[in-house]
Amino acid sequence: MSRFNLTKLKTRFVTAMIVAPASLFVIYAGGWMLWVLLAGVFIVAQKEWFDLAKKLKARRVLYPLGGLYICLCFGAFFLIGNDRNMQALLLLVMVISSDVGAYFFGKFIGGPKMAKTISPNKTWAGFGGAMLCPALAMLVFDLFVTSSGANMTSSMASSFYIIHSLAFGAMIGASGQVGDILVSYMKRLAHVKDTGTILPGHGGVLDRIDALLLASVMFILLEYWLV
Repeated sequence: MSRFNLTKLKTRFVTAMIVAPASLFVIYAGGWMLWVLLAGVFIVAQKEWFDLAKKLKARRVLYPLGGLYICLCFGAFFLIGNDRNMQALLLLVMVISSDVGAYFFGKFIGGPKMAKTISPNKTWAGFGGAMLCPALAMLVFDLFVTSSGANMTSSMASSFYIIHSLAFGAMIGASGQVGDILVSYMKRLAHVKDTGTILPGHGGVLDRIDALLLASVMFILLEYWLV
């Protein structure tokens, strides 16, 4: 590994070690701290979107569409976090596990590209991993909640919860990957690598929350459909 890449890796690590624990604590605490966190991230995300859209010919259409998209997604995440903090943390765990699954399945299995012109590194194997890992994470969570709460009364009920958990997690993973591709597509159109520079070694806020945005909306929808 070159000296430049090693320095970049250290920068990414330090940033992650500062931002991740602080964000998790605020989300778990909820209340006014969650308001402040979401407001700050929302403002930065909107600015990054507008800066990105300015580079495109269709900016008059993309300005309001992107702005509304970000508003909708942030609203969904706030509803999740403000009402049930543990569910917000669960959503984060599923999104992170989805990214990890996509990376390792794509790296070690490879195969056909999923969206070569938009995100050359994404493969269908990676997409499968992005659905499998959050599905397993959701299953573990549901089994833990079930075992510490109500007891299963039949094997049919047990099978239902397993299918429910796997489907829920898989859909969260799939929606996160679609959200990732949407932002990647915009960056490719604008000929930029990152949406910003506010997070050293990681790029912009949108680079970090692209999957979480759409996954938040999917989480709310699935709560009405599957729960």
